[in-house]
Amino acid sequence: MYPSRQSNSNIVAQNILNDDHKSYLLSRGINEKVAFKYGFYTASPMEAKLLIGQQLKGLAIPYYDINKKIIAHRLRPLKNDWLSNQELKDYYLESKGELPKFLSKSKGETIEEQRINKAYFPPTLDWKKIQQKSSIDILITEGEIKALACSLNNIPTIGISGVNNIYNSLGKTREFLPELEWDCDEEFRSSYWQGRNVGLIFDSDIVSKWQVQRALCVLAKEIKNRGGHPFMILLPTEANGEKNGLDDFLVRHGGEALERLIQQFKILQKSKSPILAWDNEEKQYSLQNLEPIASIKGLMAWSCLKDSLVHREGYGWYEWDNKKWKLVSESKVMGLLQNFRYSNEWLNLNDKTVFEDFKGGLSKSEVEFNRSNILGFNNGYLDTDTNEFFPHEKTYYVTSILPFDYNPKATCESWLNFLNQSLGNDTQKIEYARAWMRWILTPKNNNKFPIEATLWIVGQQGTGKGTFLNILSNLVGEENYGVFTPEAITDTNMLFGLVDKKLAINQDVTGFISNIGVYNRICSNELVNVWNKYHNQFATRLNTVTVLAMNKPLSFSGNGSEGLKRRLHVLTFDRPPENPDYDLSEKLESELSGIFSWVWGLSLTDTKQKLKWRDTQATAEIYESQLTELLFLRESFPDGCGHITPSDLYQQFAEWCKNNGYQVSNSQNFYLSLKKIEGVVKDRNMEGRFYTIPSMENYHDDSFKSVKPLQNIDHDGHDRYDTPPMTGSNPDDIKVMTGMTGTNQKFSEDKEKNQPTKKTLLDQPVIPVMIQTQQGLSPVMKPDMNKKPVMVQSQQGLQPFELVLSEALLQKLDIIDKDLLQIFNNAKSERDIFDGLISAWKKEVDRLGKNKQWSKSEFKKKTGLDNPMDADYVQWLDFISYLRELKNTPKPSPKKPEVKKTKKFIPKPETPEVNLSDVLPHLEPGTGKHKRNYVCPCCEKDYLSVNPGKGYKCWNKETNCDTKEIFKGFVEILKEHDPTWQQYERDLEQWKEEINGGGANA
Repeated sequence: MYPSRQSNSNIVAQNILNDDHKSYLLSRGINEKVAFKYGFYTASPMEAKLLIGQQLKGLAIPYYDINKKIIAHRLRPLKNDWLSNQELKDYYLESKGELPKFLSKSKGETIEEQRINKAYFPPTLDWKKIQQKSSIDILITEGEIKALACSLNNIPTIGISGVNNIYNSLGKTREFLPELEWDCDEEFRSSYWQGRNVGLIFDSDIVSKWQVQRALCVLAKEIKNRGGHPFMILLPTEANGEKNGLDDFLVRHGGEALERLIQQFKILQKSKSPILAWDNEEKQYSLQNLEPIASIKGLMAWSCLKDSLVHREGYGWYEWDNKKWKLVSESKVMGLLQNFRYSNEWLNLNDKTVFEDFKGGLSKSEVEFNRSNILGFNNGYLDTDTNEFFPHEKTYYVTSILPFDYNPKATCESWLNFLNQSLGNDTQKIEYARAWMRWILTPKNNNKFPIEATLWIVGQQGTGKGTFLNILSNLVGEENYGVFTPEAITDTNMLFGLVDKKLAINQDVTGFISNIGVYNRICSNELVNVWNKYHNQFATRLNTVTVLAMNKPLSFSGNGSEGLKRRLHVLTFDRPPENPDYDLSEKLESELSGIFSWVWGLSLTDTKQKLKWRDTQATAEIYESQLTELLFLRESFPDGCGHITPSDLYQQFAEWCKNNGYQVSNSQNFYLSLKKIEGVVKDRNMEGRFYTIPSMENYHDDSFKSVKPLQNIDHDGHDRYDTPPMTGSNPDDIKVMTGMTGTNQKFSEDKEKNQPTKKTLLDQPVIPVMIQTQQGLSPVMKPDMNKKPVMVQSQQGLQPFELVLSEALLQKLDIIDKDLLQIFNNAKSERDIFDGLISAWKKEVDRLGKNKQWSKSEFKKKTGLDNPMDADYVQWLDFISYLRELKNTPKPSPKKPEVKKTKKFIPKPETPEVNLSDVLPHLEPGTGKHKRNYVCPCCEKDYLSVNPGKGYKCWNKETNCDTKEIFKGFVEILKEHDPTWQQYERDLEQWKEEINGGGANA
């Protein structure tokens, strides 16, 4: 049962609200519960006759006084309510020309019955307390429903029944509403209005209605006469021309927007140019200018457009389309502002200041967009953390949704049949493809990816490759993928088009990856430079996954290719269908919801584990067949080459590139790439440096090793241990050593097992043996002993560190003595072996007659490495060659006369290059005030323009920053952030210490 109501005639009945009246109140911010609580109900014609004296169905609205007592009723008849009394309807149309919105009781004979106009005090607030505190601001508006809606937002508001209904006619006299006569008998004030700010707020169409303007001025005068401080609040009209009443504005834009307007118009009233101006001579108010100042214009525009527009810092403007925020051009936003200006009848055409204030109010930071746990669909949002599904909500700032409905019960029979046929019923490959789809659809946060990988899909036409890509594209939707062109990877405007795209795709890619470093950063979701054309350039993470399809694999330079090697994944389609289904595309598109449910059934933890598997044979073939330097060696040296100088080798490479249409890298990058090709050795002799190239005909990179997916998963799909971030490469196995014949044991804590025999090792016969290395077989000397030195076997073949130890131990030291064997027996780690070998090298060098004492710092200076486990094989060979030269130097004769020692020459460390591409990620982005890219390190102003392909310049005319000084600033930035420069600084300090301390180079 609803609570009962009691009319002035003691009629008791059941409270009801029909659907029309419920909808009407709800559209004005008053729900059904509030309406019943404060006495709203649907009055029948008979009830209305008792309330207002007219027999007409309508919404009965009780009027409350300051003590929350019902003192009257008003009736709000809607369109359908007039059908209950056609005669009364015709009367009003004929006599008035229109139907009244509200009806009140007619005048009576007594004075009280003649006071038909009343003030409405919403019963939601304690008006007695408000009345006594003049520090509380009060609003006065037209209409009791508007006053109630505003008070529900905790803004004290009094309603009057009409803009002119602030008086009652009592005979020939006119009386101000007695409910607003707030007299008091206190010594310091005669009225509760005294010293109080009173905002007068009518409908937004007041700008074109002079009668309403005059009524507002009269009300303001009455407030002023009672000691109050009236000010006008101008509600904005919507950009589409719809007017706003107080209740309309609150429903559309909320209480916060209204409170901001109230505060700003109150401040404006106290300025030198208020809208509501008092004339001391005429003793009345007038409206001087209904076009407010620029800052308030911006606030009014913000209040009306904030729910449909937002500015994302660095990216531009987005518009809400009831499902997601869609990127729009600034010109469209300016067009909306123009329409808003016309609707509000503003004459000033200079919108620049208005636009800046408007933009500032709508700006949101990057972190507020695209939460990592929210996935959008056509029919709502899915919280991937809680699996809760709920309606679209603009406050999540989602910029993309999947173009189908979320339906966890949907199936995809045709899709599974297609995968089984195209991938040869290979369960591992199918689950691998599923894991890739799961990773693409997973919402990403703005951090480095835990799965650093790129997928290349290879296959001839008709094998299902195109169908697979079409489904990927359809799953994410046309607005959620961008076309990725590797040849234009340095095009920052193209990269901006990939921001927040779930998928960066190319269904038939060809050509050359022009900058493999940028490509690697995109795959890892690291910072890259993008340019929002005609706006600004900045560094950001794209949050996109690259999937490239090709008939012929892309080519790329070896410089930086080791990063691609660990990121590259290949999915091969090589099975043409026996019976093609020409309706397959339509069938699959109808199963998008089911395909998503199948993909989403794989947990993110399982996804990471499954992507540790790679088709190693396909990936290795793709990688090796397109590495430019490797292709050159395969074609030019199928049988290998025993001796070729670096300059001759590079010259042949440059000619080969020109003849075969490949881009020629510079010599430095070429030599760096050769270091990464196993077996290619750089050495030197008396004539200079040279390369030794092994047989390249059957070369294969052993670094591509598949890993069985880990199975230590609980029933909930979570790891039972912390899962390290996936990098796209295989995890390291247990560190092991190989290189000696007949060794295959792990390090042991039990030292007794590997103690040397009591027989002196120096007395044992030495026989030549063959040691297998990556350069082939080479004869070395090895003692014939029963106890073999303890070495560790790797599951991934010989590592650079292991090869170095084998070379240094068996080829550079004359004999394995007791001390050296003891090093291996006592070692618990590779570090122990390294320390022992350093000591052994000292002894060997001393034995050869060189007074050179090796230290770790000298070793580091020679190799540029702290730890041999970080070493590159070729760098180690350089070091070994240096040892060989020391060993072969004749021992000085003691009979020669003493020669005065000359001070040794120590070369100064080579200064690294300064590349703008390395500097850019560490430059502070400009604010855009001067439309430049970055803050200049010289003048510290945002006047610096940087183009990696052309150069840099500071446009600050006050300082005229010299390019040399800017360059020095770049160097300081690199010293702070770049590991290569930090190493150079350490080497330089060490060089200075050796020069100053040892007297070298003098």
